[in-house]
Amino acid sequence: MSQKVSAFVTGNFATGTQGFGFVAVSPTVSNNAPLAYSSISAYNSTAVDCLNVNAQTTVMSALPYNSSQLLTGDVANPAPVSGRIVSCGLRVRYIGTELNRGGVCYCLVTPDHTNVQGFSMALLSTYSECIKVPVSRQWTTIVASAIDMKECEYPEEATQPSAESSTRQMLFPYSQQNAILATSLTVGAPIMLFGVASPAGNAFEFEVIQHVEYIGTLTQALATKSHSDQAGLSKVTEAAGTVLANRASSGAPQESSFLASLKQTIIDNRDIVVPLTRMAAQMYMGNQRARGNLRAIQNGYGL
Repeated sequence: MSQKVSAFVTGNFATGTQGFGFVAVSPTVSNNAPLAYSSISAYNSTAVDCLNVNAQTTVMSALPYNSSQLLTGDVANPAPVSGRIVSCGLRVRYIGTELNRGGVCYCLVTPDHTNVQGFSMALLSTYSECIKVPVSRQWTTIVASAIDMKECEYPEEATQPSAESSTRQMLFPYSQQNAILATSLTVGAPIMLFGVASPAGNAFEFEVIQHVEYIGTLTQALATKSHSDQAGLSKVTEAAGTVLANRASSGAPQESSFLASLKQTIIDNRDIVVPLTRMAAQMYMGNQRARGNLRAIQNGYGL
């Protein structure tokens, strides 16, 4: 049982004076913790600096719980609510003038969920997972999901060795216990990044959407059963595999799934298929070569 929440936020960023711009995201379960960092037109660096004076911060205010509610637990009494992230998506598109449109976007979710703070375009390009696309008015999207069991679990504040690491774990489950900077130990590292090389001052729009689950006393009235039962699903899969294996071992004919699907589709839509085939027959009435197949066509290929 858990409370399922989907929330999104939109914002703008711009390429700075050096022709470089970015938006970086640290997925979070809190509605007042920093989620996205993005450059403004006065940004004067060619690398990601999330806490630069010319970078702006965005929060996911549509989430239902704040940092205080998520962090009030201790060894004896757990927090009234704990959250985990199911997935987080980030998409970007160009919204400036057509005359100035140009450049390239480098898009990356770090494969080990490490910190993108300090990344340059050159460093981004060293990742084989990095997607490179021209600046466009079409959305370009990247998605982050859990990479290990720790990120799938609901974090427990009491298990962390320090107050700072506890805060990072409770609020930023995807940051792998990495802080954004050594001077900001309670803020989780961003793991998603759009780096843009484009003419200075070009404007872009971004959107972040998160799917989050919460448990705890605060969620009881809103909790529902999860949609998938891993143990049950494995049993169904195992049973299906056993049936197919038994059928194969017995020598029973096995029709390809494509042919079976095609046949069923034709049968299900025979009221449309048969009139169409008869219409085709009428079109070929004057063609001597087609008359030999006329009966088959008129009968709808046996349907």
